[in-house]
Amino acid sequence: YADPARWETQVAEWANRHGDDHVVSWPTRALRKTAEAIQAYTNAVMAGELSHSGDVRLTRHMGNAVRLPMNFVDDNGRPLWLLQKERPDSLHKIDAAYAAFLSWRARLDALEAGIGEGRSVYEERGILVL
Repeated sequence: YADPARWETQVAEWANRHGDDHVVSWPTRALRKTAEAIQAYTNAVMAGELSHSGDVRLTRHMGNAVRLPMNFVDDNGRPLWLLQKERPDSLHKIDAAYAAFLSWRARLDALEAGIGEGRSVYEERGILVL
């Protein structure tokens, strides 16, 4: 999944090269959809369904991200939020945080589509993810 904002040309080139079924344009400006994806990622972390390797960039980017409350709730009435920098001109990056939740959303969508049933999508491609 790739957020096309400022990357329209590259995302289109990747889709042309690898196919639309492998490169999915996923605009994070779709606020509710993005907030729901962030919530799904957060729920998975809290439930122990995923972890990360300890990569300092991801840790740093997650630490740099702050919640931006939205004026809408999920189906259970829980408030949803987006991630943002602490201020617009901040040099502290949060890109890896967005990449993390987009990758989780891609996984959930793949499983929902029946890809990798019984095995992870990564195992099917010969990639071991612990």
